[in-house]
Amino acid sequence: DALAALAARYAEAPRASGLMANGELMIITASEAGTWTALVVTPAQMACMAASEEGFGLTEAPKPGEPS
Repeated sequence: DALAALAARYAEAPRASGLMANGELMIITASEAGTWTALVVTPAQMACMAASEEGFGLTEAPKPGEPS
């Protein structure tokens, strides 16, 4: 299991996910230390690591009516 391996090896946990137009799911995992990984999971439950790096941070979306 890809998520379990990322948790065990890098202390990464899911932080965001989104369904793509082709039916695949993208999951972004990240650790408190700043490492992150992007996984793409097919409907058949096949996972592929699409990217990984350091320097993860979340940003807040502007509230409606506020400048971005």
